[in-house]
Amino acid sequence: VLILIYMYLFVAETLTKDYAGKATTHPSSEAIWFGEFAWITWSMVIIGFLVPMIILAFKRLRTYKGILLASGILFIAMWVKRFIIVVPGLTRYLLPYQDGIYIPTITEWALTFGSMALFGLMFAIFSKLFPMVSIWEVEEMEEFQGEVD
Repeated sequence: VLILIYMYLFVAETLTKDYAGKATTHPSSEAIWFGEFAWITWSMVIIGFLVPMIILAFKRLRTYKGILLASGILFIAMWVKRFIIVVPGLTRYLLPYQDGIYIPTITEWALTFGSMALFGLMFAIFSKLFPMVSIWEVEEMEEFQGEVD
């Protein structure tokens, strides 16, 4: 359900610029949906939203590895969405000269991968400090297994 909400918010955010925005935002929006950034947008919509929904919709695919794959895809899709928000606006100038070309610097790549690594490190630390499964569920399961044996 949250994937559907996230997809709706993405579409509403980008389409609102077309309907309610100024005419100056149309070139960047056109580049997002139909221009040079369209392949990024549509692959994010298909791979980043629909594939995780399919994985989570079918019980047979909803395994530990399937959920891990879906969360990894959504994590990457969130970063791609940030790219789509920032970069088309940087390449479409409102002044009367040629559109620019954006190439990320080594600092931007380092910040991106560093923040991903920081998230992974913090997740690993918190999973070590705090139990992922509550203790009462484990005790209840041990009691149940003791009754079965």
